[in-house]
Formats: sequence, C-alpha cells, structure tokens
Amino acid sequence: MALAEPGDRYAFVRTVRSVIDLTGQAVSAHDRLYLSSRLPTLIVWGGRDRIIPVHHATLAHEAIPGSRLVLFDRSGHFPHAEEPERFARELLAFVESTEPMHPDEQEWREALTAGDPTADRRVTP
Repeated sequence: MALAEPGDRYAFVRTVRSVIDLTGQAVSAHDRLYLSSRLPTLIVWGGRDRIIPVHHATLAHEAIPGSRLVLFDRSGHFPHAEEPERFARELLAFVESTEPMHPDEQEWREALTAGDPTADRRVTP
C-alpha cells in the first residue's frame, strides 16, 4: 500500500488509531454480526492474509447464519486485487444465486432493540 499522498497517510493513521490501541485490536463487529443474518452476505478472505488472520473469516461466517465464505488460498489481504478474475466470478455467482433482502423498518427496529439472541452463549474471539 502506497501512502505517498498526505491525505492517504492521514486517513490510514486515523483509521489505525481508531481500531488499535496498546493492547491490540480495540474494536470488533462480532457483537453485531447477528444483524447480518438478515442480509445476503458473501465473505471473501485471503488465506495468506497477514493483516487479519483467516480465523476471523471463520468466526464471522459462523456468526452470520446463511453467509457464504470463499477463501482465496493464494491471496493475502486484497484477494479482489490479487485474483480479480476469480473474485469477479465468485461475486457474480453470489449475486445470481442470492435473493435480495427486502428491508422492513419495523423489523430492523425490533432486531436492534432486542439485541443479539446468542450473546449469552458466545465466546469472545
């Protein structure tokens, strides 16, 4: 990743500071992934990702019922750039085989208000 432009460096540093502290990763979406069970979800991950380990993809896939996980064993953090033809094929296959979500505002409100139904059974990664 090239950070030659001042704006790029600023955005990168700001993002890193917002998610990483002295103890490591400080934020996670894991406690909100249950909401994604209502959305068609394709998880694409590089098997050689040295930035975010593939174990995170497995955890996300397990936390999102109905999700589809596609691992790119030869890719690192950017499988869409490292294997663009395969990425395009996988994305097209997902779109063609998946029913779109038809959001209902009241249903979302209830889901957000109720919280994660599996929170008492989940182990933090």
